[in-house]
Amino acid sequence: MNAEEFRKVLKQLPQTHPFYQKAHPFWRACFKGRLPVDALRAWALDTHPFVRDFPRAYMRVAAKTDSTEALTYLGETIY
Repeated sequence: MNAEEFRKVLKQLPQTHPFYQKAHPFWRACFKGRLPVDALRAWALDTHPFVRDFPRAYMRVAAKTDSTEALTYLGETIY
């Protein structure tokens, strides 16, 4: 798989994730303000480690590539 094919695959991933599906019950209830505070708290506690550690993981990926094109793409997505 070349870099362009890989980028296409990455761009399609969000469409398969429940967060991006309009009909997902969690997000529908969240956006309408119908989730109990305890449900939001549980979601936040589960999500926090990923959000907290994301920059380090992203930088590890960037550090392992020699491709100027890939680094540019990573930089643009961070910006």
